[in-house]
Amino acid sequence: MRRKFTKFLLIGTAIAMFTACEKKEDITPKESSSNQTEEQKQNGGQLQDYPLPAIIQEGVIKAAFSISDTSKAYFSQGNLQYQASTNTWRFAPKQYERAGYANKKISPTYDGWIDLFGWGTSGWPTNGFENPNRAYHPYDTSRKWSNYDLGCKGGLSGMTGDYANGDWGVYNAISNGGNQPGMWRTPSKNEWMYLINSRPDAANKYGYATINLGNEERTGLVLLPDEWEQPSGVTFKSGENSDDVTTLLNNYSLDEWRKLEANGAVFLPFAGLRSKLNVDLDSPGKRGLYWSSSIYDSSKGYLLRFDLNCVNPKESNYFYRYQGLAVRLIQDVK
Repeated sequence: MRRKFTKFLLIGTAIAMFTACEKKEDITPKESSSNQTEEQKQNGGQLQDYPLPAIIQEGVIKAAFSISDTSKAYFSQGNLQYQASTNTWRFAPKQYERAGYANKKISPTYDGWIDLFGWGTSGWPTNGFENPNRAYHPYDTSRKWSNYDLGCKGGLSGMTGDYANGDWGVYNAISNGGNQPGMWRTPSKNEWMYLINSRPDAANKYGYATINLGNEERTGLVLLPDEWEQPSGVTFKSGENSDDVTTLLNNYSLDEWRKLEANGAVFLPFAGLRSKLNVDLDSPGKRGLYWSSSIYDSSKGYLLRFDLNCVNPKESNYFYRYQGLAVRLIQDVK
């Protein structure tokens, strides 16, 4: 399948070099500053609850995804979120949820939820002690590259081995995901690449979708599990867009999305980008940016990047680690 990439330099908050997807017109309405969906507005500011599919237990979507030739993983039920005032971690209750502009309020005492994190900010006191000069907390906003060096060895330690505690899912108990440390982890660069590019029938196992929540829409990437059964009455167009941004964009009502979710579909919303206290939700092309556990060099980490034109988990996809990106955790299939 043909993919269009051009190289460019991100100026300002995102200046790392990476291979980019060609930009297209943003077709999703901007989120209001109140960050409330229609569901919330109709229910006193709270999201209306609905029974999660039977496949979701203790935060786990019980549908397997191949992440290498020999291993599979389950995804968490939503993006990772953090509440600083109580030091609580959780998964977003719904897959399409994002904290949005609430990430501007990031601080050690903020009592709301944030979901855009600097790389490796699990809260782990590196090397057995807390160094106040290092930004290992999820609420930190330092732009000093060395503050995201887990191993104190020139920034060349990923979230594995001796430095696995730098991984949000390894070090922390996720309150609605088993509530014990060590149950989850962040996908590596190679695992993101395998999932998108190399697993059996890979090209037919992902696509773009917009979920209609009333007067608001949420757009993102849909991943289908290895064993996929298409729900009756719901279509799915896979692959990447080429000339027309709407050609392969699936449009779902909330009820239609629930049918897909019940069969194991994963949704990665365009969650935004944070640099210090600045949040960008509606950049051209509606970028999705999700951290991996892998480092590129002393100042940058690899990520999964996608927009409405292409999915690009490649060797040249990296951001500075002080950037606040979304995190989606996985659990290994035993």
